[in-house]
Amino acid sequence: MCELQMWMFITVNGTKQKISAKGEPYGWPSTAYSTVETWAGAQLIEEAIGINPEDAMDEIIIRVQDVAPHAEERRIRRFVGI
Repeated sequence: MCELQMWMFITVNGTKQKISAKGEPYGWPSTAYSTVETWAGAQLIEEAIGINPEDAMDEIIIRVQDVAPHAEERRIRRFVGI
């Protein structure tokens, strides 16, 4: 399951938990999965195929630095896996 998620073939679509007669949740929640195409839409996937990987990495670095301004670029690249 993790490997399918890592390669972006499936993604978590949500969780559900049983509800008792009193309206309280009980038991283990269940996780729902779907394909990335179903979740994001086929058009988005088709557009993503044409993205230059270096441009994508630059955009990821910008987004991470928006959230964590003190993050070093080399550490972000290592975290992302490049």
